[in-house]
This record gives sequence, structure tokens and C-alpha cells, in this order.
Amino acid sequence: MKTFNIGEARDNLSQIVDMVLAGEKVVIGKRNHPLIQLTPLIEEQPIKKRVGGHLRGQFMIPDDFDAVDQDIIDAFEGSTL
Repeated sequence: MKTFNIGEARDNLSQIVDMVLAGEKVVIGKRNHPLIQLTPLIEEQPIKKRVGGHLRGQFMIPDDFDAVDQDIIDAFEGSTL
């Protein structure tokens, strides 16, 4: 069990939240007197990282995707068509 004073808890809140979510017991006190114990509200698996490629093969990017369309450039630059 890890104990923090209020000032330490304020300065290290992100780390304390990670510790609690990892299953460690954390107590916050005032003047070295324990006041509260933190517990997670949710008991789910950690958030999984997203993996790309789920739409692979479902659409095609045309070969001329990056081609310059002079009509569009003229429209943006105020040229007459």
C-alpha cells in the first residue's frame, strides 16, 4: 500500500490513477494521517491499443488520387475557366 499526502497526490495524480488501475492500493492522507483509500470504479481490462487494417481490401484508392486537377486550382485561385 502506497500513501501520499494531499500535496503529493495533487502533483502526481496521473501516476496515482495508473497505480490504482493497475491494482495497487493507494491511501491519501493529511499531515501523515490516512484519510481516504482510492479504488477503481471500473474493473475492466486495460484499454487496448487500436490496430489498423480493419478495412483492408474493402476499397481501392485510384492511381490518380494525387493528380493535380487544373480546373480546381483555377477555381481556388480565381482564374477564369
